[in-house]
Amino acid sequence: MTRESFIASLRAVADFYETHETVHLPNLTALNVFEYHTRADLASLLPELGSVVKTYPVRFDLLYVDKPFGDIILRFIFTKSAVCRRVVVGTREVPTKTIPEQVFPAHTEDIVEWDCSAPLMGEERGGNEAES
Repeated sequence: MTRESFIASLRAVADFYETHETVHLPNLTALNVFEYHTRADLASLLPELGSVVKTYPVRFDLLYVDKPFGDIILRFIFTKSAVCRRVVVGTREVPTKTIPEQVFPAHTEDIVEWDCSAPLMGEERGGNEAES
């Protein structure tokens, strides 16, 4: 899909909904963009976006850079470990865990926070920096 066809398609969908008021809206809250990967990509993207919100799903190695447009979010998705600095802030002991036919031995686990602030990815623009 070209840039021009994408823009034309979005306008066509909007025009359709303007003239068909009884047609239900799609379940759409975010347009996800996965085409950026590095810290340099993020640094070059941020000035284009202006004000954004950064969020971090706790269970995944992801960073969302969200640009809201009313009720729809333009979401740029990065691998957190590729664009932020991993900071070990402590350790915790994890006891042995046994489930049928499998034993997970006790071990020490890092407690990690992610530094995704300036100068790593430009000036801070909101969001949640820590991961538990």
